[in-house]
Amino acid sequence: MMTEAERRILDSVTMNEPWGLVESFATFKREHPRDVDRGMEEVAKRLTRHGVPVTVHTPSLYLSLPCAARVVAGDRSFRAKPPAYAADAREGGTAPLVYLGANAADDIDDIFDLKLDGAGLAERAKGAIVLSEGYASPVMVRQFEELGAVGVIAINPGVDIHWGICTTIWGVPDLDDLPRKPKIPAAAGNKPDGEALIERARAGGDATIFTEMEEGWFDSKLV
Repeated sequence: MMTEAERRILDSVTMNEPWGLVESFATFKREHPRDVDRGMEEVAKRLTRHGVPVTVHTPSLYLSLPCAARVVAGDRSFRAKPPAYAADAREGGTAPLVYLGANAADDIDDIFDLKLDGAGLAERAKGAIVLSEGYASPVMVRQFEELGAVGVIAINPGVDIHWGICTTIWGVPDLDDLPRKPKIPAAAGNKPDGEALIERARAGGDATIFTEMEEGWFDSKLV
């Protein structure tokens, strides 16, 4: 049972202020640290207006910001998204396409696992841009990089392309972890485009991956 004071407090609550924040956030991007700063400044302003004490911290964060990607094969250009911490290849990286098929995940618990088909994977992957089903996950990119691939294209299920992150390092890379930082470009594409690229790989074609990344230390406001 609520007390009378609790009931009065709850009865005075409305959605006007929080929904106003949602409407404001819906009008601008929230990807770059400068976008985060703008959002946090607005949160602080709204709280202050209602008499709530506010402290704003500005931690320095090491971030990888995926900007844009595409895959060019022959006379076609395929839309793609780069995962965070993929290598920057804005000038393009060209290599033979090799398709290494992967089994679909059994359920939500292993959706980011990689179950490859076939033998001689290292020989096939070395010096190639590898195509495989799944997400551009840390497991996928790390495994193919270790096999000698110079690029990775993840074929997402369906027509949508998903953002992701491809580093196996948790947090800021230290001296022990730094060697595991991805050194190759990676991109995610959708299933229809992936099927077209698989056909090109089977025909012995090549492709070029373009990835544009912004990486480094950023001050980011935190309310």
